[in-house]
Amino acid sequence: VGAPDADTAILFRSYPAVEYTASLRFEPTSLTVETMEEFSLVVCSSIKPRKRMSRYVSGILTNITITTDRNIQFRSTGNNQMMYDWRLSTENLCETHIMQPSRGFSVNRPSRVTMQLTQVFESSSRFCKECGRIDPIPRSEWTESIEFRKGCRKDTCESDISVTAKVEESGEEGYVIGKERKLTLIAEVMNLGGDPSYRPRLLITFPKSLKLLKETSNCNQKDQFDSKLLICSLRSPLMPQAAERINITLDGSLLFAGIPKLEFNLDAGSDNEDTDLRNNKFDLIQPLVSLVDLEMIGHGQDERQEFRINDDIIFTSFKQIYQVRNHGLSPVHGVYVKTSVPIGLVQNERSVNLLGRVTGSILVAEESKACEVTLPAVSQPEGAMSLDLNCSVPGTPCLDVLCGPVNLQTPNTVAEIIMSGTLETDSLKRMDIKIFSITTEAEVTVPSLDPNILSINDVWVNMDTYTTVFFTTDTSSAGVPLWQIIVSGIGGLILLLIIIIILVKCGFFRRKTKEMEEQDKVVQEFQMHNQTSENPPTSQSEISNQSPENQPMINQTPEN
Repeated sequence: VGAPDADTAILFRSYPAVEYTASLRFEPTSLTVETMEEFSLVVCSSIKPRKRMSRYVSGILTNITITTDRNIQFRSTGNNQMMYDWRLSTENLCETHIMQPSRGFSVNRPSRVTMQLTQVFESSSRFCKECGRIDPIPRSEWTESIEFRKGCRKDTCESDISVTAKVEESGEEGYVIGKERKLTLIAEVMNLGGDPSYRPRLLITFPKSLKLLKETSNCNQKDQFDSKLLICSLRSPLMPQAAERINITLDGSLLFAGIPKLEFNLDAGSDNEDTDLRNNKFDLIQPLVSLVDLEMIGHGQDERQEFRINDDIIFTSFKQIYQVRNHGLSPVHGVYVKTSVPIGLVQNERSVNLLGRVTGSILVAEESKACEVTLPAVSQPEGAMSLDLNCSVPGTPCLDVLCGPVNLQTPNTVAEIIMSGTLETDSLKRMDIKIFSITTEAEVTVPSLDPNILSINDVWVNMDTYTTVFFTTDTSSAGVPLWQIIVSGIGGLILLLIIIIILVKCGFFRRKTKEMEEQDKVVQEFQMHNQTSENPPTSQSEISNQSPENQPMINQTPEN
C-alpha cells in the first residue's frame, strides 16, 4: 500500500480468536455393584475469546465426539461412541448421558471416556467479523475415568460358575436328522454363590460340519483344525444365584443320515477365582436319529417294443429308466445303484450277443454322472436257454452297471438311472429271432450307512426289475393286400356307372304310369269331340271317316 504507481490495495481482516473450555464428570464418582447398572456422564462445554474484546462473538458450530473404552457404553445407542453437532457460546452448556456397563465389563481397570471438540466451518456470502475461529494451539480433547469398587469379601473376588446345555429340538430318542432345518443349542451359565462374577464368558466348541444359521450377539467364531470355537461374553457382573442363557442357532440341514451323534464342549469362566472348577465344563453328547427308507422303482408291467416287420429290422435302440427316492426324513449321502443287464445267451456252447454298447448314467438335480460298466464272471448254463434274457438264469452273459455315489437331500429328490444299448442286428437276423425280451434288475445300496438304519424303516423295496419285450409284426399272411382292395373298389364303381349310362340311353327310366295313360285317353276323346262340333259331317262317308277309329292319335299331356 502506497508504492509508486500502485493500483491495488490489500485489505487484511481478522476473526476473533477463541478457545474451547470443557469438563467431564461421572455421577456417582465411582461404581459399585448396586450403582453400575445405570450411571450418568455429564458433559459441559463453552467457548471464550483468547483476549478481551469489546464486541460480540457469535456461537461456534462444534462437532462433539465422545468415546468410551470397552468397559462402558451409552445406553441410548448400545455402543461406545456418540457424535453430534452443538453450537457453543460463551455460556457454559451441560448435557447428561446415561451410561451402562458393557458385556465385557472388567473390574480390574478403571472405565475411561474421552471427548473431542472440532469446529465446523460455515460459509457466508460476506465477511463475518463476529464469527470466531478456534485457536489450534490450546487443548481440544478432554478425558475422564471412573473406578469400580468391587465390594468383594476379600481382595480377590470368589464365585462358583457352572454351565449346562441342551438341544431344544431333541426328542426322547434324540435329534431327528432332516425333521428341522435348525438345531438350537441352549447354554445356561449360573453363578451358584460367592461374590459377583465379573466378566463371565463362555467358550463353545462344536463340530466343523455345522455352521451358524444366524449371528449371536456378543459372540465371535474362530475356526480350529477339526472344530469350530465360539467365544461369548456374558453380562457383567453375574450376581450370585443369577443365570444367563444363550441360544446358539445352527444349520441342521447340513446333517445327513449315518452321523451317530454330535459333541459340544462348553467351558465357562470369569475374572474371579472359581471355588469349584468341576462344574465349569460341560460335555454334551447329542444322539442323532436317522430315518431312511429307500425305494427302487422299475417298471411294473412289461414294456413292448416293435423292432421288426417281416424280415426288416426297424428299431435297434434299447433304453430303460429306473428311479430311486428316499421316503425318510433324513438326507442320504453316498447312494449307489447296481444294475444287472443281460446281453445274450449261450447256444451250442457259444455265447451269442443280442445287445451291445451298453452304457449307464445317473441324473440327480439336473446333474448327470456316468456309470461304470464291468463284465462279471459267467456261470455254466443249466440246460437250454430261452430268448427271455434274465441274469437270474444261470449261464446268461450279463454286464454289471454301477452308478453313484449321489446324494438324496430331501424326500422330493429323485435319482434317475438310465440304461442304454443297441440291438445286435446281425445276430437277430442270423438266428431269425422274431420275439425276445430283456429283463434287467437294479438294487440301491448305501455302503457307508449302517445296515441297521436301512432295515429299521424298510417299507419300500430296494430292488426292482424292468422288462422290455421286442416283437415282430408279420404282414405276409395277413389277407388281401390293401392295394388290391382299392383297385377292386374303383373298378366296380366304373362298371356300375357304365351300366347306368346304357340304361338311360335305352329309355329305361321313361316308363309312364297307368294313371298317365288314362289321362292321355281322356284328352284325345275331348279333342275329337271339339273337332266334330266345329265341322259337322255332311255325308255318311265323312261321318265314317271322322270316326275315332280313323283319327290319328295325339299325345298331349293335360295342363295342371
